[in-house]
Amino acid sequence: MNNLIHRHRAAVGDALGRFARVPISSGLTIVILGFAISMPLLLYKLTESMNRVAEKYQYANTMILFLSPLEDISSPQTDSGQEIRNLMLDLLASPRIEDVRHIPREQAFDEFKRESGLSGILDRLPNNPLPEILMVSTVENMDAENMKMLTERLERIPLVASVQHDRIWRERFQAVASLFQNISLVIGAVMGLGVLLIAGNTVQTVVQSRGEEVHLLDQLGATSLFIARPFLYYGLIIGIAGALVALVLVVICLNVFGEPVNRLASLYGSDFRIQPFALADWAKVILASGVLGWAAAGLTVAAYIRRLRINASGR
Repeated sequence: MNNLIHRHRAAVGDALGRFARVPISSGLTIVILGFAISMPLLLYKLTESMNRVAEKYQYANTMILFLSPLEDISSPQTDSGQEIRNLMLDLLASPRIEDVRHIPREQAFDEFKRESGLSGILDRLPNNPLPEILMVSTVENMDAENMKMLTERLERIPLVASVQHDRIWRERFQAVASLFQNISLVIGAVMGLGVLLIAGNTVQTVVQSRGEEVHLLDQLGATSLFIARPFLYYGLIIGIAGALVALVLVVICLNVFGEPVNRLASLYGSDFRIQPFALADWAKVILASGVLGWAAAGLTVAAYIRRLRINASGR
C-alpha cells in the first residue's frame, strides 16, 4: 500500500515538474483550455437564468378581461352594473377560476393618468376611452392547454371584448430558452471534444519529448499503467487548471455584465436575473474538465505505447 502511494506521489511530482520545466507552454495550454471551457459555461448560466424566469411564469394565473361598451350590448332597461355582477358570479362558478375582481373604468382611467404622467393631456379628452375591466385569477398550476381552453371560452362571452394574459409571451420566452439550451449543449459537446484534442495534443508533445524514457521503461517490462501514470496526472492537472481559469473568466464576465443586464431587465419590468455560480457548479466543472484531461492523456499514451510495441515487434 505504501509502495502504491509512493508511486502515485512520484507521478504527481513528475507531472508538476513538467509544468516547472516548460511554464510558458503549459500556461498557454491552460489559458486556451480556459477560454474554450468558459464559452459554454456562460451560455449555460444565461440559459439557467432564463429557465428560472420561464418556470416562474409557467403557471401564471392572472387574466385580464376587457369588457365591451355596455351601451352596445345592453338594453336601456338593463342595469349595466348588474350585468357585470352576474358575469362575475358566472365566472366564479367555474372550477378553473379562483377569484374575480372588477376595476371600474373610472378607477382604471385615474390610475392610468397617475402612472403615465399624462394627466394634462388625458383631461382634455371628451370622454373616458377605457373599458370596464375584470381581473380573473385562475386556480394554481393550470397548464397551458387548460389556460388556452379557458381563454377561448371567455372570448365567446358577448360581454367580453378581449382577453389578455401572458401565455403567448411565456411560450415565446420558453422557446427562446429552449433554443439557448440546445445551443449551449451543442457548444458544450464541441468544446468538450476540443478539451480532449487540446489536452491530448499537449500530452502527445510531452510523450514524444520523453520517447527514449518511455521506450526504455517498456523494454524493461514496465506495465502500460506505470508508464502512463505521470502523463495521466499531467492531463488531469491541465484539465483542472483549465477549468479554474474558465471559472475565473466566467465570474469576471458575470460581475462586469451581470449588474447592467439585471438593471436593464428591471427597467423593462422583467424578473430576469443572471445567477452566480454555486459551489456545486464549480465542483462539477472542475471534475468534468479533470476527467476529460485524464481521458485525453490516457488515450494519447495508450496509442503511443501501442505504436511503439508494434514497431518493436516488426523489427
